[in-house]
Amino acid sequence: MLLLLLFSVGCVSSNNRAPVIFDLPDLVFVVGLNNTAELTAVDPDGDELQYAFTVSPRPPSFDIEESSRPDIQPVTQGAIFAWTPSAVDATGVSQGVYILTITAKDGRGGEAGVSLRLSVQDAPREPAGILEFVEPRGDGVFINGDCLEPMSIAIEGGRDDERVLIAARLPDWPGCSGLGQVGCPTIEQLGDSGRLAELSWCPTREQMEHSDHHPVILTAQVDGADRRAERPFFVRFGRHGQAACEEPANLLTAEPMVVFGTASRLKFKASFDQADGFERPPLLIYSLHDGGLDTTEQVWAAVPFEPGERSEWTAEAWGLAPNDFETHVSYRVYISGRGIEDGQGCIYSQLTDWVTVPLGSLPAPPTGGEQCERCDASSDCRLGGICTPLQGANYCLKRCQDDSDCLDGEGCRQAVGEAAEPTYVCVP
Repeated sequence: MLLLLLFSVGCVSSNNRAPVIFDLPDLVFVVGLNNTAELTAVDPDGDELQYAFTVSPRPPSFDIEESSRPDIQPVTQGAIFAWTPSAVDATGVSQGVYILTITAKDGRGGEAGVSLRLSVQDAPREPAGILEFVEPRGDGVFINGDCLEPMSIAIEGGRDDERVLIAARLPDWPGCSGLGQVGCPTIEQLGDSGRLAELSWCPTREQMEHSDHHPVILTAQVDGADRRAERPFFVRFGRHGQAACEEPANLLTAEPMVVFGTASRLKFKASFDQADGFERPPLLIYSLHDGGLDTTEQVWAAVPFEPGERSEWTAEAWGLAPNDFETHVSYRVYISGRGIEDGQGCIYSQLTDWVTVPLGSLPAPPTGGEQCERCDASSDCRLGGICTPLQGANYCLKRCQDDSDCLDGEGCRQAVGEAAEPTYVCVP
């Protein structure tokens, strides 16, 4: 809406003509920016014009800091009005809406003016960005003890001025809905941004007798907004305090070895005996370090093995991003299950010795990046595929324009990933 008032006033002598100010549209100024507006004005007699202004109601910043007040400077055939409003000027009684009146006088009694609406708005905020878990590493952790001691959680993404709330829940134990409950995980957030936290958990005896493997859902949500990230995770405890079966025969028929490695990805393989009787898939436990493994640690990154052809199982660790000091990887295998001895239930477990290899000596990976293969970035994907978050992991997905570009059982959907522009991919 344009609020415009042009006027000429004064007792002007018959031989003096009043100045003329041309129309000026409504203005929108942004908090924190040096906003300017150019006014065009002329004097028919060629007199030099003097300019003044008023802002109504009085902006709050005028009473806080004199340097924040507007200024007007004459230029050829007009003037430039400049103002850097403060955040308080966008709120308050005026709600950021003011009437700006500018007058021009010729010094001989001639005067003209213009009034218009001036709105002050907050600076546009940066794009929100996607929240992403960067710690913990791995699909889960193996605990060689009775409790998960503080485990680091780190989040990236979002705006710097946003606080992130991190939480954890146990799908198998829906009663764990509040902090401080016995047998429920607790989160301690660190720092003002909330992007760092520590997770602790000591399961009850009932929980441990139920299972040594516990799914955990980690969530991160922007405080006061509906943007959130969710990461499936697991905690596997070494068997303690339960009736143990006699020491089982070696369940590994082929020792674990590294198939290949990159800066962000490691693939292992191993073969197992009695695999059909496993209660849970065996775990690949690993640690990146500087060559000196600290075996006293109780919490280790872990990924489950998945069965393949000819009893060969594989496990892949993703998103490693080792730092300059992490030059080696150590790994071992944990197997556990339930058995029966003398008519009584018992548990068996096996934990192999550590194997350590330099990261620089690992074989290079084969060409990959096919549809639905895991990835860390779109550069991992072939034929222009997009590395897309899907069900807690990242997968290479083919670009598409509509469903006809996809295979049977797939649909063309908008991707949420690295691309700045909307991108569509084939999703199973």
